[in-house]
Amino acid sequence: MILRSETSSSLKLTGDVTAFIQEAVAAPAPVVKKVWLSADNPKSLGLQVSAAFSRKGNVPTIEFEFENTKPADVSGFQIQFNKNSYRLSPAAPLRVPEPVKNGQKVQCTLELATKGRSILRARVKNALAIHSMAACFAGPLAPAFNPALQMAVKFSGGVVYFQDVFPAQLLLDESGPMEAGTFISTWQGIPDASEVHSKIEGIVQAAPGDIKSVLAKQRISLVAERQVEDVVAMYFSGKFIDGEYALVEIRQAPGAKVVDVALRSKADTLRLNGLVRTLEDALRK
Repeated sequence: MILRSETSSSLKLTGDVTAFIQEAVAAPAPVVKKVWLSADNPKSLGLQVSAAFSRKGNVPTIEFEFENTKPADVSGFQIQFNKNSYRLSPAAPLRVPEPVKNGQKVQCTLELATKGRSILRARVKNALAIHSMAACFAGPLAPAFNPALQMAVKFSGGVVYFQDVFPAQLLLDESGPMEAGTFISTWQGIPDASEVHSKIEGIVQAAPGDIKSVLAKQRISLVAERQVEDVVAMYFSGKFIDGEYALVEIRQAPGAKVVDVALRSKADTLRLNGLVRTLEDALRK
């Protein structure tokens, strides 16, 4: 079912790849923050947190707004992330303009690094002390994908906790599609066991052109397409900002509002699961 032994000449290179790339790198939409922790929540300790995930250049960021509803000034802001599926961590300390006075709102940007420990790596490391590698992935210790990024902020008023779903496409750069021959050799060089599958149903924009456009907006570029009996097979690539590639195959029967998706990468499988979620959300809008 999946790309196996084709040569680059058997794939139809599309002439409109440039248009899709241009659409993907168009002017970004304004960053719209939402409330991650409301001041009405007793656990907020009087600190309301609004934020949004974004990108500056090739760096994923969190755009924060902190509002102090306490009578006293607050200061001493520090942030920490829980272990997460994307290996995200703060790239620098949280730089909040201080002090934050009663009723004041302040903004700051936190750059994110991708060199932290993932849930997968952390669980393996902790489990190896008492389990074999086989036992590590059997039963409750087996890692599960979690799209949320869980955070804690410590400040002079105490410690508050909040989380939000991280959009995996922010980890992809805008380098454009992989060459078709390189795609094939790279795909075949990744073990079948590393492949992630998904059947995405309820697609709103089901025409192949719409699918290509939707993925381009997620920084996933069309490499090639071909007709396989009564199925259209489309091949895409995305490049993570740490240099690893994600390869995507989408198969669709003409007019169907369901697609079969296969992904391969040398990156963590959990990161691929994040891309699957991104594709599901984007194609169903």
